[in-house]
Amino acid sequence: MVCPLSFDCVVPLFTSFNLIVIIDALIRGFLEGQDILTLSLGASRGWSESTSAVVASRIAALGTVVTIAAGNDGTSGSWYTSSPGNGIDVISVASIDNIVIPLQNAIVGGVRHAPITYFQTLPLNVTKTLPIYALSKNVSIPDDACNPLPPNTPDLSPYVVLIRRGTCTFVTKLANIAAKGARVSLIYDNGNGFAGIASGNYTTALIQAADGEFLVSQFFAGAKVTLTFPQRGASAQFPNPAGGLVSSFT
Repeated sequence: MVCPLSFDCVVPLFTSFNLIVIIDALIRGFLEGQDILTLSLGASRGWSESTSAVVASRIAALGTVVTIAAGNDGTSGSWYTSSPGNGIDVISVASIDNIVIPLQNAIVGGVRHAPITYFQTLPLNVTKTLPIYALSKNVSIPDDACNPLPPNTPDLSPYVVLIRRGTCTFVTKLANIAAKGARVSLIYDNGNGFAGIASGNYTTALIQAADGEFLVSQFFAGAKVTLTFPQRGASAQFPNPAGGLVSSFT
């Protein structure tokens, strides 16, 4: 609740008890003469007859600006907004995807190549410059590291291991290379999309297919390629293909 004075009402769960708190906060904000009442909460309702929505509607009708979250139930349909955000004359606020995604860059050494963007908001916790190691020369391999690595695989602990995405889970791949000592890896995309991945507690991230294929080709060509993961000053503003569009969840 903002202007000219302000107070916060933090409600962890939207229960019947907390509903009373929310209604009381709306009324209190109105009686204290707040210019704007804004809430980032709600419960799935779809209709505007809930008690909280009615209260919000009446306050808005009296001239107070009321802005409330539309909710995160977009999968249920365009009109399935949350209450009290679906109140009459209430400004129901949806989510819009940012035009950029804040990611991180790895610095390539040994060959000339632009920094490689990896899909992590914060830098990987890797403070040393490491050489790369590719498991397969085949950049179309469908099941890279999906099975235990062969006995002649070297100790992978000194390397950034390159793995191609596909077939099995990321954690399966990472567990298989960890069995050979790997501590740091990068998984290059196979066309499924550049995004965050579920990697458990392993130190890894997804990179784009072209970057991964370049690194693999250089490794098997004998180039002494290294990667550095700066802990500051290497952020990247990656263009978001869905930027400016309504978020899928909203």
